[in-house]
Parts: sequence; structure tokens; C-alpha cells
Amino acid sequence: MILCLIFSTIGTAISFTFEKISNSGIKQRTPTISFVKNLNYTFKHIFKSNRLKALILYASFFASLLSVFRTFMNSLLVSLYVPEMFFGFINAGIQIVSAFSSRNQNFFHKKLKNRTLTFFAIPLSSLILLVGLCVIAKLPIFLTGIVVFCMIFFYALVKGPYYTLIKRYLNSFVPASTTSKVYAANTMIDSVFRSLTYFSASFLLKITTTPYAYIVLGSVFTIIFIIVLDYMKTRVGLAPEEYKPSDIQIDIK
Repeated sequence: MILCLIFSTIGTAISFTFEKISNSGIKQRTPTISFVKNLNYTFKHIFKSNRLKALILYASFFASLLSVFRTFMNSLLVSLYVPEMFFGFINAGIQIVSAFSSRNQNFFHKKLKNRTLTFFAIPLSSLILLVGLCVIAKLPIFLTGIVVFCMIFFYALVKGPYYTLIKRYLNSFVPASTTSKVYAANTMIDSVFRSLTYFSASFLLKITTTPYAYIVLGSVFTIIFIIVLDYMKTRVGLAPEEYKPSDIQIDIK
């Protein structure tokens, strides 16, 4: 963790020394102050769009859940006394399922349409909650195993297409010159949310057992997604003529 922090800091410091090359081929050094002003300008214009605000909010929470899922999954498998030799097979299976589902991301988009993000979020958070309840209730290991398998399989199923589709949705109605700025804003906010989620998850696992941590995690994210998805109803997935001009006419110079 310390090495990651050191190298991330060095990389960030180096990035401030990059030079912008103009169309004429002349290198132009962008001062740090100008970079900060430009970043502020970018965020100001992006967040005038209610559509982008809703998508970035959803993306930040869902990416945080996907990121912390692996840690919770490993902790659960250890608490269920799953032999370590199976961890590699489980992770390989996750990657295989994710690869197939990612390849068929257009199927999810066409089949589910504007319910795609709801299909990704609510079942996954609900399955996490259900797994915690099954372990706490000490159900037969066979039943618990089925629920755990369903949770891991569904995680693998949605993880693949999600990252492709969320970029597709963020990119909609956005001119090519602005796409990179929208992605950058999403990445920055997403990173903040992930960090907070990791800290919260580590604290949760420290003060309680894995099954109770699952119940808390599943409950919290289910409630969050219900609220966020309700907020998105009137802001995302509408016909072009139903949007306000400020929601889709985004062009950051």
C-alpha cells in the first residue's frame, strides 16, 4: 500500500510536467494553475447536465461495489472453509464468464434497454444481502452454496458488459472533442467513491464477522441503488426530444 501510494504520487507529479503539442507541432507547457482552472471549468460544464450527473453518480457507486466485492468474496470463502486450491478456479471461472458476457454486451443493451443498469445493480446487492442472511441463519451448506454460487456467477455476468456499456451511455449525445473530459471526470469521482468504500469495507470487516458485513453491505447498497435509480428515472434513458438542451448539448472547449 505504501509503495502504491509512493508511485501514484510520483506519477501524478510527473503528469504535471507534460507538454501539450499544438496543431503546429509546437510544444506548449500548461502551468499547474491553468490545469486546475481547466479542470474546474470542465466539471462546471459537465455537471450542468442532469443526465451526466445521474450516470456518474450511479457509475461511482456500482464501480465501488464491484471493486470491493472481490475482497468480501475471498473473506466469505475463507469463513466457509473453502480450500485455497479452489480460489484460482473460482477466479478463472469469473474471468471466463465475464469475457463471454462482455462480448455480448449489446445483447444486454437491446434486451433490457433502459432497465439495464437496474438489472445490474439491484440483483447483485440483493444477492449479497441474501448470502449474509443464509450464513447467519445457518442454512444447510448445500442451499448456502447455491446462493453463494448465484451471487458469484451474477457478479461475473454483469462485470464484463458493465464497463463497456457505462462508457457507451456516458458517450451518448457527447461530441468526440468532449468525450475524454467526461471520462476523466467520471474516473476522478469514481476513484474517490472507491477509496471511501474500501475504507468503510475494511472498517466493517474489522469490527464484525464476514456474514454480518455482507448484510450491512447488501442492505446499504440496495437502499443506495433504489434511491439513485429513482433519481435517474427522469434524467436517463429518455427519448432525445424529452431531454432539456442543457442535458445533451455538451461541448467543452
